[in-house]
Amino acid sequence: SYGLACEHYAWIGSPACSELETVVMDWMGKALNLPKAFLSRDGAGKPQNGGGVIQSTASEAILISLLAARKKATKKFQIKHPDLTAQDAVAKLVAYASEHAHHAYLKAGVIAGVRTRTLPTDEEFSLRGDSLKSAMKEDIKAGLIPCFVCATTGTTSICSFDNLAEIGLIC
Repeated sequence: SYGLACEHYAWIGSPACSELETVVMDWMGKALNLPKAFLSRDGAGKPQNGGGVIQSTASEAILISLLAARKKATKKFQIKHPDLTAQDAVAKLVAYASEHAHHAYLKAGVIAGVRTRTLPTDEEFSLRGDSLKSAMKEDIKAGLIPCFVCATTGTTSICSFDNLAEIGLIC
């Protein structure tokens, strides 16, 4: 929408930009071969519950992703422990990223009220699955709840890439 020089905070303010964003997000979902549940419209153009929005910055995307993970983990916790509050759940949540992740990850943790854990990388500056799995097991044993992993693909500092194949199997 910025390329079109329009502000669109809601559909009512700029229906054309909102509709264009929906189309672009579906293009992206199809390009990534995501399941159809992630799309705003099915193949026949019928609306679905999927979709997404384009974030203005990577920092904003990290924060929104962490907030969504926090909400999902909190709901799951409250179903399991109906006598406890959402705040009880949030106090137990933990997010993970490599030592080379952008500082926006740490800021997102502060804003979301979720503890963050920065993990060491291998000799090629990549977060590996074994390191993540070990940290998660340690935290679960301590009564914490893993809820979010911020994997990197080309860090700002040294352009390192986390091992997404290994991390994906754990998440």
